[in-house]
Amino acid sequence: MMLVFQLAYATAVGFTAAGFASTLYSLYSGRTASLTHPVETIADGLRIIVLSLIAGPWILASSTYSSRREGNLTSGFFGAGIFISWLWSLCFGIILITLIEYLQA
Repeated sequence: MMLVFQLAYATAVGFTAAGFASTLYSLYSGRTASLTHPVETIADGLRIIVLSLIAGPWILASSTYSSRREGNLTSGFFGAGIFISWLWSLCFGIILITLIEYLQA
């Protein structure tokens, strides 16, 4: 039971951090975070890579949900998108928790 709690906690940490980063990006840049921004310079490319790594789970889940609501996704692709977002959040949460534990030591 403790393992289930740890996995749920890591997922929540990763998804919350991704949502927070996506919201900060939207407030700072004035446009919504997306995985398909145009890249004109090397700095744009690096910015999109960092944004995708940090805010990717939130971006993927929100775009999957909005596409399903509009009727553009089947149930299978919707489930796959949410599952990938969950796994990405889990991995990102484990990385964040490990990093915070390392910095506090």
